[in-house]
Amino acid sequence: MNKNVRCGNDVSLIWLLIRSAYYRVFLPCAIFFAAITLFVVFSTSAESYLYTSDYFLLAMLWMFIILPLSFRYISIKARDKKLHKISSLLKSDSRFSPQANHEIFSASKGKYLGIDTKRGTILYVHMLKKGVIDVVGLNMGAWTNVELEGSALRIYILDPDLPMLSITAPPAVVSNLYNTLGAMSHKAYSEPCPDEPWPLHVARQSKFIEFEHKVMVPQAVA
Repeated sequence: MNKNVRCGNDVSLIWLLIRSAYYRVFLPCAIFFAAITLFVVFSTSAESYLYTSDYFLLAMLWMFIILPLSFRYISIKARDKKLHKISSLLKSDSRFSPQANHEIFSASKGKYLGIDTKRGTILYVHMLKKGVIDVVGLNMGAWTNVELEGSALRIYILDPDLPMLSITAPPAVVSNLYNTLGAMSHKAYSEPCPDEPWPLHVARQSKFIEFEHKVMVPQAVA
């Protein structure tokens, strides 16, 4: 695995800080002042002393709220579509066919986790950053432990470059998968296709993901 492509950079860190500041500080303040200003603007008693510039400032304030939220909505929908495409590409009746209640699509975080309880196979996808997607296939011998903390599920795996996979979802959903993995750990599974084990199959199929989505998958092999 080329672990360097998984590392962040100064630009992404700065963008992360800006986005965090916007949602934690600027957005709540903007909504508060926009609500107050909107009430004042449309108040009949305020019409006599309001100027065109006041309406312009109100419009700018609402654009500051609406545009970033609209962009986030579109981005989440696009990530959700891509996660469904990638997971569908790797699903098959013989290797990986999870039930709906054993899948999590976390489009806001760009993550997917699916567990096939019949075959003991797991698929994890993480849209790490622009142009880089982690695609990891696990069988029962590829993970060592599972941990549940609130709404976060963590799976520890035998990969020094990516030792832990994580995903968040409503507590009832992740609790179900946590219990499912616990039960699976006590069951004996045989490899569905011994000639090409599931982790290797996913790594090879990831070359098609790289080609189709114009991204880099660090786990991909020829």
